[in-house]
Amino acid sequence: MRATRIAVLGGAALYAGAVVLVVAGFGAILPFVVVPPVLIGLIAGGSLLGGRDHGRGRGPVRTSGAPLSSSGPNAAADPAPDAPAAGPGPGAGGASPG
Repeated sequence: MRATRIAVLGGAALYAGAVVLVVAGFGAILPFVVVPPVLIGLIAGGSLLGGRDHGRGRGPVRTSGAPLSSSGPNAAADPAPDAPAAGPGPGAGGASPG
């Protein structure tokens, strides 16, 4: 906890020094003064809007049967029930309508 406090106070002191340099007329350091507050604002805004969901999903894990075996051949997976049937489409076979 003490190291974190020292790091935060040290960073704030460095930032204050950069602001003093900008006020004194050293314009080359201006990006180092502008970018940190913008990044902090973006991160805070993302947190307020919900942020990222870390970890596992909230729903049940969906599986399609038994797990695959690592010691032998595996059977072909069944197609999804809502998948279109395999085979030639309407334009297959070389016949043109009309």
